[in-house]
Amino acid sequence: MTTAVILLIGATLRIYQFIFNRPLWLDEAMLAVNVIDRSYIDLLEPLDARQNAPILFLFLVRTSINLFGPNEYALRLPTLVFGLISLWLFYLVSKKYNSPRTVPYALLLFAISNSLVYYSSEFKQYSIDVSVTLFIYILALKLYEKKISYPWAFLYGFLGALSLWFSFPAIFVLASVGFSLILCSLLERKKIDFIKYGIIAFLILISFLLIFHLVINNSVGSDGQLAAWARKGYFAPNPLTSSPKDTISWYLDAFKNIFINPGSLGIYGLSWVLFICGCTQKIVQQKRFQLFVLVLPIVIALIASILQKYTFTTWSSLDYISRGRSLLFIVPSLLLLVAEGLDYLKKRVHKFVYIGIVFVLFLNPVLIGLNNLKNPIVGENIRPVIEYIFDKSKSNDKVYLFYRTKHQFDYYQRRFQNSKNLETIRGVAGKNSFVQNIENLRGNSRVWFLFSYSWERSLKVKEFTLDYIQSLECSLELDRLEKKGASTYLYDLNRC
Repeated sequence: MTTAVILLIGATLRIYQFIFNRPLWLDEAMLAVNVIDRSYIDLLEPLDARQNAPILFLFLVRTSINLFGPNEYALRLPTLVFGLISLWLFYLVSKKYNSPRTVPYALLLFAISNSLVYYSSEFKQYSIDVSVTLFIYILALKLYEKKISYPWAFLYGFLGALSLWFSFPAIFVLASVGFSLILCSLLERKKIDFIKYGIIAFLILISFLLIFHLVINNSVGSDGQLAAWARKGYFAPNPLTSSPKDTISWYLDAFKNIFINPGSLGIYGLSWVLFICGCTQKIVQQKRFQLFVLVLPIVIALIASILQKYTFTTWSSLDYISRGRSLLFIVPSLLLLVAEGLDYLKKRVHKFVYIGIVFVLFLNPVLIGLNNLKNPIVGENIRPVIEYIFDKSKSNDKVYLFYRTKHQFDYYQRRFQNSKNLETIRGVAGKNSFVQNIENLRGNSRVWFLFSYSWERSLKVKEFTLDYIQSLECSLELDRLEKKGASTYLYDLNRC
């Protein structure tokens, strides 16, 4: 009964956020304009705007669009389905990996996790990463606990190979399973069936190399994507080349912040103490394989980040939920071990202390979940702003697109099938570019300025641009519409 209630809570939060149908924000729009204009065959080609996503995920979205049209619901439907599936998969995994007493705790943390709820209605592949990770965890225990025949070896190899076409970080999880099997076989002095394990590894390796050639290398390696991520600090510092002080500081911050975002737990010290206690519990119970499988994906992803092959970003605040999305696939591991840590402490602290720990652990996630029911996450509420421009504009109007809005404008222009011939001016980042664009627009009697801003830097750019426009003697504001995270302003720049 308890399990059914928790699963219902998790499903309700995910479906409610999906039904709310927030407008596409920048990253979603960049991927959307790629998918809605391409056939299945075209999706095999490198995506524009530095986008990359697993091919089978793109195929699922293409199918959803064919069935329901190019609207936000159709774009996000596959991630919602996988988000709901992950609830059941996590329940199965928690029963196999955790002690029975901690299963409800782990499942409730998973059900109300702010990050997991959000990405179940985000047009990105991160919700599928979680489902694929959980599926691999289930297969991992079957490989460890049972001897497999050759047909089963081919089946496991095929499933592992297939998982990579749904999720890029699945390679980290699959690698961790392989290392865990070898380590435990050595520690427990078991014979390793190299031929059968070799079949599985060979099929997975062939699949990974094919995906790397078709998708990852072409999309990420081109157009300076890796260099851009490096400039933004999305990679872990190399301990061999970075200063010891900076390296230690970064790793300590990452370990703390990972429980906030993407972990959605909200309490620094308690979360990582429980995580360490959970790892200790696995060692005490001699469940080394489970511990290796849960922890090694984090380690391998960190190594890939040091080599600048995968982003490893965490954040100390839930306000910027997108900062931890590339690590969403490790959230099940975090929650399982944190819940197991509760069982470790239960036997070692006073009853009332234990109750206080449980209360503090769940307080922040529960409050966030209740707040999301009252005020669903909106982000950049740009859809009504663009609709307003289409409704109020005249045929010869010009639209200045702040550099973060051009993909959203492109998507909604297709979405609404706008027939007005509006000339667009696409802004480029940089104050000098803003000033030059505005100067070029002088002499036009109707110019719409469209802005979106999730981050403080974008808001400051908007304020700078408007201050400059208002400083011009020839400018006069004719209209405006302001929403959360987006706004538009109509100016007459022909009054000189």
